[in-house]
Amino acid sequence: MSIEVRRLTEAEFEPEVDFINLVFSQNSVPHNFKRLCPRWIRPELTGYNIAALRDGRIRSLVMAAPAEVHIAGHTLKAVGIGNVSTHLDERRTGLMQMCMTRTIDEMKEQNVDFSFLGGLRQRYNFFGYERCGYRIGFTLYIRNLRMTRGEAPAYTFRKVKCADDPALPDIRALYEAQPLRVNRGDDMTFFRTLQMWTCDPYVCTDADGRFIGYVCARPDAASLNEVFAVTDDAVLDLLNAWITQHNPNPVGLGQPLSIGIHPWARGLQRKLYAVSEGISVAPDHQYRVFNWDRVTAAFFALKATYAALPDGHLTLGIEGWGNLSISVTNGQAVCEKTDAAADIMLTDFEALRFVFGPLPSVSVKAVDPKFEPLLEAWFPLPLAWHGQDNV
Repeated sequence: MSIEVRRLTEAEFEPEVDFINLVFSQNSVPHNFKRLCPRWIRPELTGYNIAALRDGRIRSLVMAAPAEVHIAGHTLKAVGIGNVSTHLDERRTGLMQMCMTRTIDEMKEQNVDFSFLGGLRQRYNFFGYERCGYRIGFTLYIRNLRMTRGEAPAYTFRKVKCADDPALPDIRALYEAQPLRVNRGDDMTFFRTLQMWTCDPYVCTDADGRFIGYVCARPDAASLNEVFAVTDDAVLDLLNAWITQHNPNPVGLGQPLSIGIHPWARGLQRKLYAVSEGISVAPDHQYRVFNWDRVTAAFFALKATYAALPDGHLTLGIEGWGNLSISVTNGQAVCEKTDAAADIMLTDFEALRFVFGPLPSVSVKAVDPKFEPLLEAWFPLPLAWHGQDNV
């Protein structure tokens, strides 16, 4: 029986969907990928899938979806990996490895800057991905907000049901004002992105009908995958209104509300830290960096928008890539590949954790103490991702 590894065609869209629904439903709970991932599960995007076919039948599959990422004036090419699946009868036959290897080879050929995915850490270590980056999680109960913010404002939340909703331009403008954003395409593609992961988007307005912000809420209303508002204070007022309207008469503490905040949102972090019941810092995703110079330059530029970067120079040796020269002058970083000797040598996995956290660099590798002040000020760089842009 012959094995063929290739990109799927649009004519194979329904077999693709049937396959991933079958595999994921057998592995955990029933899945409906057309509802779960409306941004990516589209006939015209079937070619993003690299599959292993045995006698013409899909037996393993990897989706590799491109993303144009804008970060503090830099534009990077990223690829999100998702829907990694193998038929139960084909487990441990090497088909998934064949699909992932082909996917990574193509990313290198296309000069992709970095790639991201979710899943078991050691499974994807095998393909060069490591758990790193960071996001700050906050847990709030209704009392946290009532006792610090007072009664909830008279905000209205209206479900956004279509791509030509009159609120969509305001929602898009707010998202596109973020210092890290993904090109979400035309209005229909943008709307489908807001619906990812079974979320419903809601626009928030005040009593006078003025736009306050929006949320992408899971069906239980207790998890908000995306929350943006016109000011940091408006975010807290929005959360106060949301939790009050969805949990008006709590028994005990009531249902908690969970949100994740990006590392660059320092002002919002301060406000939420002052009122939240629970706080956590955790790796954002699993990442693989192909172009270390371009990626670190972009995230240094992002960090410079909210933190002081002291002048200095450091050369990191990264196994399998080469040496990365980092120089900061007057808060501006220059990152480039160099033949100069490395000050600190790192494996590829150590480099991802060392530069992007979430723990301090010295928690990854012991270094000469003379480098520690610079490392503490520069790292971790704020590598993080918008959940709605996952694949």
